[in-house]
Amino acid sequence: MKSRGKENFTELFLNNLKPDTTRYEIGDTKVTALFIRVNKKTKTFFARKRIKNNIRYFILGDYPQMTLKEARKKAIDFISDMEEHEEQRKTEQANARLLSVKEFINEVYIPRHAQKMMSERAKRYIESSYRKYVDKRIGFKRLDNVTREDVEIIQSETLAVSKQTSNHVLVMLKTVFNKAVEWRYLTYNPCLGIKKFPTPARSRFLRPEELSLLFKELTSEPHTILKDFVLLSIYTGQRRSNVLAMSWDHIDLTNRIWHIPKTKNGLALDVPLIDEAVDLLQRIKSETNSEWVFPSDSKTGHYEEPKKAWATLLKKLNIKDLRIHDLRRTMGSYEAMADVNLPLISRTLGHKSFQSTQIYARMNVESVRDAMTKAVNLMNSRANKAQETT
Repeated sequence: MKSRGKENFTELFLNNLKPDTTRYEIGDTKVTALFIRVNKKTKTFFARKRIKNNIRYFILGDYPQMTLKEARKKAIDFISDMEEHEEQRKTEQANARLLSVKEFINEVYIPRHAQKMMSERAKRYIESSYRKYVDKRIGFKRLDNVTREDVEIIQSETLAVSKQTSNHVLVMLKTVFNKAVEWRYLTYNPCLGIKKFPTPARSRFLRPEELSLLFKELTSEPHTILKDFVLLSIYTGQRRSNVLAMSWDHIDLTNRIWHIPKTKNGLALDVPLIDEAVDLLQRIKSETNSEWVFPSDSKTGHYEEPKKAWATLLKKLNIKDLRIHDLRRTMGSYEAMADVNLPLISRTLGHKSFQSTQIYARMNVESVRDAMTKAVNLMNSRANKAQETT
């Protein structure tokens, strides 16, 4: 659209404006935010104001239905509103920077993000990690005064506990500061560029002799919530939080599908239910009227923390160094040993990244070797045939 500069608007001047082959605009010298756009059939007043790198427009009305006096008043009001909004934004941003790390986590991050997006267990872990490892070091500091050096000191101090703890705290801080940047409390994340300590990928899963002991115990009476939880964890290969929060609304026993609305990676997942899982769920359903598969008196209404019961079970069976998450790894491991391809294992476990499934490749080495041998044999066969025809 062509601009014809600025003129002192008068009623006579506006009346004499004629359409051109293309629409054009003219600005008012008296109220600098006021413009008029001339089309073939209309003359339209609008206001325009630049705030930093953004240009804001506001249509005021058509001339002569809107008088010049009315247009100037509305344009002045527009400027005033924009300036007031910008001043308010600057004030809010300044006030936000005054928040300490402790205030931001407790008053902003926890209620705005953790309570809405995380499980109760994950939220408690954040709160506990902050109290143990972060508060004494930077809790009192303003958000914008936290430096990379502060984070590196926390990383070094938590390393004395373990590499895993240090990495978990770093990930927590990165997440917190990312939210501070996203919500405009900060312009940068002081954790950027700080790398986690390398740790070996855990590969523990249930060995055949352990499975024998465990299955015998889990299928014996009396049935308990823990026994059923462990069995379903093995049969589905899903994460502890999802299994604990199983609800009958998301289970279709007819089509043998368990729908998880949201997994750890933020995606929904449909989990096929094998015969053993269906039989177990049918038995549980006949024994309860709850909406949850594993009901409890907890705040959520479902079973939340099997840690103590799990430790008691392992001690009884004399099984060492087995975590609940290893039940999930057991499904992936035995799929790999059964020559199931890695993409299918990834689909079974609901991995968003194929990299997460690479740990199972070591258990599938013979089938990989067989596949490579077949490929090379085919290359040789095709090469020999091509040689015979020349």
